[in-house]
Amino acid sequence: MTFALLLFVISWIFYIFFADKSKIHRFLSTIYFGMIVALMSDLFMHVVELWKFDIENRSQIFIARWLTSWGIYFVIMYLFLQWLPKKQTFWSMFKYLFYWTTFSIIAEWFFVKMDWFIHMEWWNLFHSYWADWLLYIIFYFHFKWIEKKQNN
Repeated sequence: MTFALLLFVISWIFYIFFADKSKIHRFLSTIYFGMIVALMSDLFMHVVELWKFDIENRSQIFIARWLTSWGIYFVIMYLFLQWLPKKQTFWSMFKYLFYWTTFSIIAEWFFVKMDWFIHMEWWNLFHSYWADWLLYIIFYFHFKWIEKKQNN
């Protein structure tokens, strides 16, 4: 539980210091979409437990998931969209996604090593890394789709 609270506070400190708040209207649709995807994966983990927080108390699990949704998921998505390359070629986006997925997997590795996050069954860092690639790509295309609709 301390882990989720710490992530929440650190995330919002990053938001306060690094986010360009004037862009929030451009990003909210994709951020909420990302939060819904995260909540859906959390629900799925109740059926097929592939990973979990190191928390047993149900109310604390709820609070931890709420804190991560409104903390790290919100802020990471915001910063990911805010710092998209100006010129979005295949290679610039590949490098950009590589940096974000590498950052994400290093963070997850740290959380696993600290026993804050537990992989179960066949899930491991390798699967998380490829899932991160897929998710960032989905969020990128969702953002581009929303941006296109807003500009028409």
